[in-house]
Amino acid sequence: MKALVLEKMYSLSMKDVPIPDCPEGWALVKVISVSVCGSDFHSFKGGNALLTYPRIMGHEVCGIIESINGNSESFSIGDKVILMPYLSCGHCKACKKGKTNCCSSLSVYGVHREGAMAEFYAAPLDHLIKVAPDMSSHVAALIEPLAISTHAVSRGEIKIGDVVLVVGAGPIGIGAALMARIDGATVLVSDTNEARRRYAMDAFGFEHVLDPLDPAYASQILLLTSEEGPDVIIDSTGNNRSMENDVNFLSNGGRMVFVGISNKPIALDGTQFHKRETELFDSRAAKLQDFEKVIRCIESGKLDPLKMVTHRAVFSESKEAFVQWNELGGDVFKAVIDMTEKK
Repeated sequence: MKALVLEKMYSLSMKDVPIPDCPEGWALVKVISVSVCGSDFHSFKGGNALLTYPRIMGHEVCGIIESINGNSESFSIGDKVILMPYLSCGHCKACKKGKTNCCSSLSVYGVHREGAMAEFYAAPLDHLIKVAPDMSSHVAALIEPLAISTHAVSRGEIKIGDVVLVVGAGPIGIGAALMARIDGATVLVSDTNEARRRYAMDAFGFEHVLDPLDPAYASQILLLTSEEGPDVIIDSTGNNRSMENDVNFLSNGGRMVFVGISNKPIALDGTQFHKRETELFDSRAAKLQDFEKVIRCIESGKLDPLKMVTHRAVFSESKEAFVQWNELGGDVFKAVIDMTEKK
């Protein structure tokens, strides 16, 4: 089969590779569309310490079941499916607590194991989720990143009437902002990138979109939160300076959720953290209930993931497109690779 292989930093090749093995209880899935994650761009630039080369990237994927090894009452050949791309061990402390998303030996498609930027991938049946046959493959491929966002919102325990500040208006941040709004929160969004701020307003209808570099940023937050600060701050930037600074804007008794990953130490102001009795949570990956919630919101019309897609390419042109998207940076909100012209 053909696969887009990351040979080393900044080096992609379209190669013939073996079709992946499909053990008993697994399915072989023919890829229809695969969405490009920010982590794929980080891997391309050598910024993912967990990835080893060479690697087939990609974990935000929609496909059709090609074959099943064994019997299944839940799946059939021809089912349209998405992937929960995090394989857990099932027996470590985290798994026993039901926190399989932070398993001590978590294996993620496209990072620790071969991913879905290929004609086929194989996965355990219990890591596949059926979607409606008529669901757009682009929509389906975006369910996974939206599940990441949904998990972050659930970590924030957001209630109707809460004021939530989402820092970082990339796909994960915007997904969190959308899900927080669906849950009944008043949502503020901030980003240093003007194009991302404009997109948050124009495409997704967020009214209060702020620039953290604006000298009036702190006073703007106070003005929009009755001088008390947000109840919850969700930071998706992965920027340690941003994450350190969040506590200065939080309401007393508030909660912070870090969903972005910083590769640098995070130093929190102990006084500011203490006087608010701040609750700090991290959010990793997603759980089945997060995927299910996203699907319900799509099916009910509360969520339209297609608004996220700004760029696309067919698989045969994906090598050149990926390099171009990387150079465009923040101007690419979400890019999708289609295996053929027809989705």
